[in-house]
Order: sequence, then structure tokens, then C-alpha cells
Amino acid sequence: MKKSYEKNELLFALLWIAIYCVVSIPIRGTLGDESITMLIGLAAVAAGIFAFIKVCHLEKRYGLTKWHSNAKNELYLILMLILTTGNL
Repeated sequence: MKKSYEKNELLFALLWIAIYCVVSIPIRGTLGDESITMLIGLAAVAAGIFAFIKVCHLEKRYGLTKWHSNAKNELYLILMLILTTGNL
């Protein structure tokens, strides 16, 4: 997977979108969006992406490093949290 990432990042992102579709569409069709199976499937996809980032040491590139010493610069994360959890 790392070779395909290094070769073409756009195609690699499209591969992950295809994986997301392969996981979510059958579950959505049979059990719906609010099923525990959908949660588990999407959590597995997210864990796969996070594991790839950790294995390839891409945390700094994608901003998954530790908090900066000045928390004032990170206040936008509160808005991001509201946007991502608003539908819950």
C-alpha cells in the first residue's frame, strides 16, 4: 500500500473512498445508517486509515501530532468538533 501511496496520492485517496463505499453501501441497504454494524464497519475503515498513517510515519504531514504549547492556535478544533458531532 505504501508503494501505491508514494506513486500517486490521489489514486490512493480514491482507493480509500472505494473501500468506504464497499463497506458502507451494503450495510446501509440492509440495516440502515443508524445500525451498530454501520458503526463497526466505519470504525474499521477509520482504524485502517489511521494504522496506515502510523505505519508510514505520516502523522506530521496530516496534522496528527501532539498539541502545540499554545492552545489559542487550536481553538478552531472546537468548531470542528461541533461540526463533526452535530448530527449525532
